[in-house]
Amino acid sequence: GIYYPRPPSSDAWLAKELIDLREHGLSPPIPALEVQVESRDRVFGDDDVAATRAHCERLLRAEGKVFGPWRFPLTFEVGHQITHAWDNTQNWFTYWPHTRDIEADLAKAIGVLTKAARIQGVTSLRAYLIDEGGAHNLLDEAVYYDRFVKERFPRLDTTTTIGGGIALGQDEIGALSGVVDFLSVNRFTPEIARALSAREKPFGLYNGAGSTPAGVRFFFGFHGWKSGAAQIAQWAYRDRKSVV
Repeated sequence: GIYYPRPPSSDAWLAKELIDLREHGLSPPIPALEVQVESRDRVFGDDDVAATRAHCERLLRAEGKVFGPWRFPLTFEVGHQITHAWDNTQNWFTYWPHTRDIEADLAKAIGVLTKAARIQGVTSLRAYLIDEGGAHNLLDEAVYYDRFVKERFPRLDTTTTIGGGIALGQDEIGALSGVVDFLSVNRFTPEIARALSAREKPFGLYNGAGSTPAGVRFFFGFHGWKSGAAQIAQWAYRDRKSVV
C-alpha cells in the first residue's frame, strides 16, 4: 500500500495515479477515503455531509474501476477539523478539548462515511483517527478517540500508526491494544515483533523502504514477507509540490 493524501481533483489525473499504483502491485490507497469539511466552523453541517458523500462516491467509483472487487479492508480518515486542526507553530495537529458536540459531530461524520461506502459495496472499513500519536505527546488522545469509536461503532475496526512513541520509551502497543484493531509500526525489532504477534491480530509496517531502489524492493518484498505483516505501506505517493 501507499499513503495517499489529497487525491487530485481531475478525474483523468486521479485515474492515472490509481492505475500507476495498481501497475506497481499496490492495493487501493491509504486512506481510501477522507471525511470532507467544507466550512471550517467546527460544525459538521449539511455542506460537509454533502461533500463527504460526493467524495466517497467519486473515490470509490474510481478505485473500484481500477482495482476491481474490494479484497482488503479500506481505511478512511476522520478527525481533521472535527477533533483537531493543524497547528503551524507545532508543525503538527492540536486537539481541541473534548466536548459532547465534538463527539456528536465525529459520530455523525463516521456514520455518513460508512453509509456512503456501503452503498458502493464496501463493507470492511478501518477508521483512522490519529497519526503517530505517541510521537507527538498525543497518545492519550489516540486512546480516547479510538475507545470512543469502538464503543459507539463496535463493528468498525480502528487503525493507527505507531513507532515514534516506542522510540521515546512509551508502551504504545500496550496502551492502544485495547482500542485499536490494526497497528502499523515504523520500527520493527524482535521485541516489537513479539509484542505485535502476541496480540494475535494482523499488523502493518510502514516507512521502511529508504531512499534506494534496492531498499524499496527489499522492504516491499522479502522483508515484508518475512515479517508476517498483513500490510506494507510507504508515505507518500507524491510530495506537496506536485499536488494537482
